Amino acid sequence: RNVAWEIHDLAKEKFPISWESLFYAAV
Repeated sequence: RNVAWEIHDLAKEKFPISWESLFYAAV
């Protein structure tokens, strides 16, 4: 488990809207 996943979880809690889409768009 790394920092990226911690941020992913936090963002998912704050922004439940399709976070995966935003994540892959950012990458």
